[in-house]
Amino acid sequence: GYVGEIHWRLGNYGQAGEYLDQALTLERETGDRLQEGKTLNVLGLLHWDLGEFKQAQGYFRQGSGIATELGDDRMAGAILNNLSLVHDELGEYYASLEQYQRVLELYRGVDFPRGEGDALGNIGGVYLLLGRYPEALDNYQRALVISEKLDSAISMSQDHGNLALSYLGLGKVDTALEHFDQAVELAVKAGMRQDEAYWRRGRGNALIRQGRYDLGLESHRAALAIYTQLDGKTELIEALHDMGQVHLLLGDPANAGNNFQRAMDLARQIGSSRGITINLIALGDLQQRQGAFEPAAALYAQALQRAKESGAMAHWSLGLLRLAAVHRDQKKLEKARVEAARALDISGETGAVGLETQAVFFLAELDRLQGRLEEALAGFDRAIAKLAKAPDAELEWQTHYGKGLALADFGNKDAAISSLQFAVALIEGMRHRLQQERFRAGYLQDKYQVYVDLVRFQLETGQAQEAFSTAERLRSRSYRDLIEAGTQPDPTAEDEVAEFALKERIHDLRRALAVENSRSRPDQRQTAISVYSRELLVAEQEYQAFLDERRRSRPSAKDDYRSPTYADIKLRLLPGEALLEYVVGSEDLMAFLLTRDALIAETTPLRRENLQSKVELLRNLIRRQDTERWKKPAASLAKSLLEPFYRAGRLDGIKHLYLVPHGNLNYLPFALLPVGGKHDSPLVIEKYTLTYLPTAAALMRPNQPSLNDSSMLSIAPERSRLQHASAEARAVNALFGPDSKALLGRSATETAFKNEAANYRLLHLATHGYFNKFNPLLSGLELESDEENDGQLGLHEILGLHLDADLVTLSACQTGLGSGHFTAVPAGDDFVSLTRAFLYAGAGSVLATLWEIDDRSTVEFMEGFYRRLKLSENRQDNAVVLALAQRELRLSERYKHPYYWAPFILVGSSNQAIRKQS
Repeated sequence: GYVGEIHWRLGNYGQAGEYLDQALTLERETGDRLQEGKTLNVLGLLHWDLGEFKQAQGYFRQGSGIATELGDDRMAGAILNNLSLVHDELGEYYASLEQYQRVLELYRGVDFPRGEGDALGNIGGVYLLLGRYPEALDNYQRALVISEKLDSAISMSQDHGNLALSYLGLGKVDTALEHFDQAVELAVKAGMRQDEAYWRRGRGNALIRQGRYDLGLESHRAALAIYTQLDGKTELIEALHDMGQVHLLLGDPANAGNNFQRAMDLARQIGSSRGITINLIALGDLQQRQGAFEPAAALYAQALQRAKESGAMAHWSLGLLRLAAVHRDQKKLEKARVEAARALDISGETGAVGLETQAVFFLAELDRLQGRLEEALAGFDRAIAKLAKAPDAELEWQTHYGKGLALADFGNKDAAISSLQFAVALIEGMRHRLQQERFRAGYLQDKYQVYVDLVRFQLETGQAQEAFSTAERLRSRSYRDLIEAGTQPDPTAEDEVAEFALKERIHDLRRALAVENSRSRPDQRQTAISVYSRELLVAEQEYQAFLDERRRSRPSAKDDYRSPTYADIKLRLLPGEALLEYVVGSEDLMAFLLTRDALIAETTPLRRENLQSKVELLRNLIRRQDTERWKKPAASLAKSLLEPFYRAGRLDGIKHLYLVPHGNLNYLPFALLPVGGKHDSPLVIEKYTLTYLPTAAALMRPNQPSLNDSSMLSIAPERSRLQHASAEARAVNALFGPDSKALLGRSATETAFKNEAANYRLLHLATHGYFNKFNPLLSGLELESDEENDGQLGLHEILGLHLDADLVTLSACQTGLGSGHFTAVPAGDDFVSLTRAFLYAGAGSVLATLWEIDDRSTVEFMEGFYRRLKLSENRQDNAVVLALAQRELRLSERYKHPYYWAPFILVGSSNQAIRKQS
């Protein structure tokens, strides 16, 4: 029995159950009723930990009967206490609170201090679950006094951890962290892994409240690893929920949803009332984020009803605020106000400062939306004052942003700009702390509008140069971030072994998934596909974490980056060149035109949804090669994007346009837009050469033509299954004679490319690109595998190359798209794609495509492009050659439709010297 109890305390549940079952059999054979009652109690606790609540209740009730029979108040108190734990899990809080009070009286009657401390702690626990933080704090403090007298590391760990949770509810985050640290230290000392995991999870939540996301994520990962090893289902539910919340906060809804659903399934499986409630809210958050308001409201309503029935005040208040957010988005503002006001009352009654601040902020937002601006400003100031006492990093930037919008509506644009600049500083401070590259863009997903509104206010107050710097600020930071992502320390021997194992696992899972998907529909094993997909996602996450961990070992970059100003950029523009940079707002399209002589800004009324619809329509019509219906939407887009500058004569004398798109404009082939506002006007491609840039800051890169003597390396792997890829690679390679090299079919391995790429001025890759939306740095190109590499040339591997190439051509499907799907542009980091990766690896420019192209026409296009490139004058750049090749294809009878010539775009600083090949 004792051995079984020790295994239970250590979390070895399987071994604990075996020993305890043997003990119970022996005790019943010998008639040892006292020991039988104790063993039944431990078995009840074991099954409680396993989430088997009915079995736990059965053991506790048997043990309680024995304690009553023997008149043993101490044992009766212990078992009644533990039976109340099950009531807690089932959400029967009032019943458990009543029982804990009886337990306290029993223990005091028999002078049992340790039991008295446990009872006080459990009473505090119920108050904590109900969101009544002051009462919880009082009971936990009394319990700690007893634990310290008894010098019990186990009890002190639990009391410090519970005090931390109470302080966290009261908004005293720093105090909470001090108690969490003590709780973890004591749990480690006592060997209590389950308690250690619980306090690490709480510590992670506190760190996240402060905006210290990476440290919080580390704490959650450590807790989740322990829970998974122990197979503690109740705790695993909580850990999965918290991990999901972190992923959602950092803009990773896919992983968030996966964690929430796993937690919900487990909670329903074991009947955990709290687990069901918190994950109903979490899944509602996921739906709300995706704009599915009705499903979100239904989930929140279910959670709210459960919270009201169980008396869980914190969840009741939170559920009301979430419902209010849905009704706000549905323009049901009065309904939202009633719910937010009730949430404020509940949180004020229970002392939940964090929820109270959320309610104050939300009511101020409703005042702003209803035009009650003085009340709104007063409300935002109250929220800011509360945040000074109880910090919440996410709520803080939202409050300053909301205040800025209210100030703008009030007519005080200068104060609005200051408020938004403060919000931006908060956002960037938190973003800079994030080590994982995949989170940096995702974190900005619901924050990019702050930058957009700041640009708008600056333009409205005549601050065009400041507005341009703001527009560049986010893009250029992302530009720097990805450059840093490619700066990896030299791997150790252990790193190389670990990386090989991780890549092999991913390769094997991808292969298994491909085999399963290749089966005919009736023969596909859906369960196997589901398992392979889930395991692949986990494996990719582990690989991403490995890469992030390696990157942490490099020296930290100082956060002193200054985005380029107009004064910086104009010095990089040659006569006859101009730069067009766009910012897509919710209601307006803002555009900047920069030349060596002037900076002009234009704002055009155009809703984001309408712009997206126009771009989608144009692209869909271009796919139909037998119709000219694309011309009308192209003219409509040109009217908004180009005409304001064209009509004012701002493009007179301009021959070369640098384009810095934003949002869905990244998918737009500007080359086919008519200049003049009519569908029969000359096209952009006829008047200008074009170069796309991820940011104007890209022009700040020094132009250093390649010093390589070897001319071209062309690649066409067999696995791409592009019918004419090998013919294309051979044809373009033949143009450059003996200094060129072609890797075709099975010889086009990832290893060969890595070994050869740095030695050529021109790199031509005729293969497919792929995008991993869950782990963007694991996106890449398909090459052939061999003993050293898996054939997946990942984005992070491209960043680690050291190229000396004037041009990289990605003659594949949709390599220019940042996401691989038209509507999924990573917010705030619009062109995170293969094009950027090759630029950062050292390429002067990258030729890419905007949609899936006809590979037969591509052969003809590429031959024409490279023929001109080889014969071009010394200072004639890649953009000029591209424009000439597109014009040539457009004049052909067979390929004159823009479907064939318009998808090709050049990305990067284009004024690179192209030396003539003899």
